[in-house]
Amino acid sequence: DVCNGYTTQLLPSANGAQLYELVNVGCSIKFAAGPMNNPVASGIYTLISKNSGLALDVNACSTLAGANVQQWTPNGANCQRWTVQNQGNGDYVLTSVNSGLALDVNACSTANGGNVQQWTPNGAPCQAWHPEPVGGGYFRLVSKNSGLVLDVDACSTAPGANVQQWQWLGGDCQRWKLEPSP
Repeated sequence: DVCNGYTTQLLPSANGAQLYELVNVGCSIKFAAGPMNNPVASGIYTLISKNSGLALDVNACSTLAGANVQQWTPNGANCQRWTVQNQGNGDYVLTSVNSGLALDVNACSTANGGNVQQWTPNGAPCQAWHPEPVGGGYFRLVSKNSGLVLDVDACSTAPGANVQQWQWLGGDCQRWKLEPSP
């Protein structure tokens, strides 16, 4: 199929979703169709909480596995920049530019309040996220492992507030803008 000089190809999908690849000379963008309609181009982003305007941040710019993830005043530091990589099946892995470690739910918890940290990339479902549009250019990030979303604890607007997973309540502390970061 040709669309404005691009061609689309149906790709194999393990979960039955219709996954297409948009191909042009020198570029390739993957996106999902149907229930997995969450087109986010792979790249480097700063994630900004709609509620606080603060950035998803690794505490003290740590490079250690298990370092806590929080929200902090946007400052352009690499510990606030995340490589968002489409895995081609609706899953995305977010990796800290600073440490090379993945955004991870501690101990693969499936409970409300499960802490979010950075951890060695290992392909576990608690490191896979589904960005789903929620309007206004914001996304909720749903954990593949638990079905819970990336959330700022108690909807705090304070720098240093903890980031966790929680059931979707539709609050602004569960909505994230993915701002491209050079």
